[in-house]
Amino acid sequence: MYSSRTVRGKQWSGSRAGRLLLAVALLVIASAAAPAAADPPAIEERPVTWDRHGEITNLGTLGGSSWAMEINNADQVIGFVLVPDPGPFEDPVLHAFFWDNGTMIDIGTLGGYWAEIGAINSRGQVAGFSATDGYGAAHAFRWDSGELIDLGTGTYLRSMGMDINNRGQVVGGLGYWDFGGRAFLWDKGVLTDLGTLGGAHSWANGINERGAVVGKADTGDGETHAFLWNRGTMTDLGTLGGTWAEAYAINNRGEIIGQSETATGEIHAFHWYRGTMTDLGTLGGAYAYPADINQKGQIVGWAHTATGANHAFLWERGVLTDLGALAGDESRARAINNRGVIVGDSVDASAVQRPVKWERGTLVELPVLDADLGGSATDINDKGTVVGRNRVEL
Repeated sequence: MYSSRTVRGKQWSGSRAGRLLLAVALLVIASAAAPAAADPPAIEERPVTWDRHGEITNLGTLGGSSWAMEINNADQVIGFVLVPDPGPFEDPVLHAFFWDNGTMIDIGTLGGYWAEIGAINSRGQVAGFSATDGYGAAHAFRWDSGELIDLGTGTYLRSMGMDINNRGQVVGGLGYWDFGGRAFLWDKGVLTDLGTLGGAHSWANGINERGAVVGKADTGDGETHAFLWNRGTMTDLGTLGGTWAEAYAINNRGEIIGQSETATGEIHAFHWYRGTMTDLGTLGGAYAYPADINQKGQIVGWAHTATGANHAFLWERGVLTDLGALAGDESRARAINNRGVIVGDSVDASAVQRPVKWERGTLVELPVLDADLGGSATDINDKGTVVGRNRVEL
């Protein structure tokens, strides 16, 4: 999340879909894309940027496949890169990278074999988590100008840094092997357990510039509800009628996005503001995911249509708009900047995923490094610079 610009819902948050699962998915994609040595050519991923005119730049790699995930208004980029396993296994491991002004660096680890990023702020500080010994237990970290700070785990075994604001405050989760522990806030060297809503567990996903934190927490009656924590008080945001809800992000106005189970068991996106949780609806199906919200309260994501396809959407002032798709009839909106420009991906008639941008209601396909292989756009800053990934043939 780039907090002063836009806030991103983390689909990989908490025990529902841990960020490590995203890493595993990327490893599987990379493995599937790379044929055996006897059957070239090999395919890898590369991080890329597009300027506001659509010109594409390959950011390179520090080893194998790399993915750009977020960008701030200084055009600093963070993402993942596969590097050789320093341990006994042949498969590569994930490291986090920081790219600035043409130079990509490995953020490093806390002593273990792997590291992952959570978010970047406007000062170039990065939150994430890393193994501290071999492949073992992860600790949350804050990286700042080459210094990697271990945020600790409190009384727990592990911690994951999910988000960071411009004050350098980090939020995430403490836990054991299942990461089922407690939401935390780290501020100026102090790790604070944010508590629960009466149950055993909680998890923090997002923080705004005022230090308000959102996530999910167990209640005393065994349900899991979205929460807002502010100045020492955790508030139950409720659900859309079901027994589960989770808040993913909060903007500086205090608008919150997340997902909730409905009374009929569907999973819908919600918008919460000043005590009211609003169901964003769907595009005819039973599922919707909010990927991002900007400081104007515009929300983007994707939802199922009546046929089960995913279509990108924009929610604004109570209206859910289908952003459409390329000929393949699949699309996802992944980020929106404060000017209302949206980026994501869509599938073309050849079933190739393509990076796309929606601007003033028009869907534009972004150029790629290899026309046959495609890619995706994952973030955009207020200058209009877009980041994402492209597949390339080696």
